[in-house]
Amino acid sequence: MINTNMRWAIILLLLFGASFAAGTDVFLLIFPFAVIIVAIILALLRMAADTFSLPGLSAYVKTELGELFAGVILALIVYAFIISSDQLSTLLTGQSATMLAESHFESLVTQYYIPTFLGIIRIGTQLKAMISFSTNQAIPALWMSWGWTISSYGGLSPLLSSLTMAVQGLSNSILLYESVLLLLRFSSAIIPTIVLPLALSLRLIPFTRQAGTALTAICISVLVIFPWSVVFVDQIHSQDVVPYPNPVAGGAVGRIISNLGINFPSSEVLEFLCQNHAFRFFLQLNELGWVGVLCPPTCLAIAASVCAGTGPGYAACFGAAFWACFETCFWLIVLVDYPVTVLGAQLIYNTIGTSFINVSSSQAGSIFDAMYPFMAAVNNLVMMGYVDAIIIGVFTIVGARAVSAALGGEWSMIRFQRLV
Repeated sequence: MINTNMRWAIILLLLFGASFAAGTDVFLLIFPFAVIIVAIILALLRMAADTFSLPGLSAYVKTELGELFAGVILALIVYAFIISSDQLSTLLTGQSATMLAESHFESLVTQYYIPTFLGIIRIGTQLKAMISFSTNQAIPALWMSWGWTISSYGGLSPLLSSLTMAVQGLSNSILLYESVLLLLRFSSAIIPTIVLPLALSLRLIPFTRQAGTALTAICISVLVIFPWSVVFVDQIHSQDVVPYPNPVAGGAVGRIISNLGINFPSSEVLEFLCQNHAFRFFLQLNELGWVGVLCPPTCLAIAASVCAGTGPGYAACFGAAFWACFETCFWLIVLVDYPVTVLGAQLIYNTIGTSFINVSSSQAGSIFDAMYPFMAAVNNLVMMGYVDAIIIGVFTIVGARAVSAALGGEWSMIRFQRLV
């Protein structure tokens, strides 16, 4: 036979789904076991009050039994409210409020923020190439040289600084949205099965009642008010009040790049010259570096070939031939090879540069005119991210405080806010 206490324990387990727990749902057992333990303690205190005739203790037990009953009813109401909220959202939209909020953030980040971020990187890369490009033509003559330097696009530097600020703003917005998305997923996975049962259990204990009430209010706000505030923000966005930038091909980024007029050459030879570390190191050496790299092995080979078969006089012949070759090699590199190579490299650089940067400096105004609408839309997009965060945060915090005040945990709610 099952006695009355065991029957109530089984009913509590069935009410809170503990008999069907799996995985993290096993933490749902926290609340029914807390109810059972508190009920046992109150029963023992009632026995002690009756045994020793303590009317004050008996009145305290009656008060706590009322709080225990109210805690069980509150738990049923809270879970019924959360479930009905999801069911209402599913009935109206086909998805729960949490899923709607997640899809809203994912679509914003993937459709607008990340493509716009990549588009600004493309614009900035080509604009940086224009600004940093300059013709530095030097005509070497022995130990002296004559040259000139022209930088036609240095005046476009303010546009590059505005792109830098836009990238920083977009990075902050992406981080903000991704953080909120992570919080949504974490809340939907952890709060209903772990945090909320723990909060309801804390509310059953007298000295943690206010903290449990405040934590329960936070759970309700995060599970219900938080996703619904995101859905509300999504409805605002659906009214097309924000002019989204068009970073796709043929959109704003494509028009800006066409106005920049940069056409980077696609050449395997140029790619090799730019990325081969040995070749780049050799070009960075000065005349003496070329002499040190080229002359010794060349003169060693020539001296060995010239003095072959000289017999006992090989050492003297080799030394004289080596130094004569080294002197010739030295002056040949210093006076001919190095200056001609430097001049040829500069001519090739200037020719290639002017071929893929074909915009005159007088077109800076048209570049600004092409960039201005796009940058204005990017600014609105960044501001929209900050406004979204403020609206969602205000709704969630105000909702948590309202629920906490209604349940009687306002002072603990203030301490939770300070902790956050």
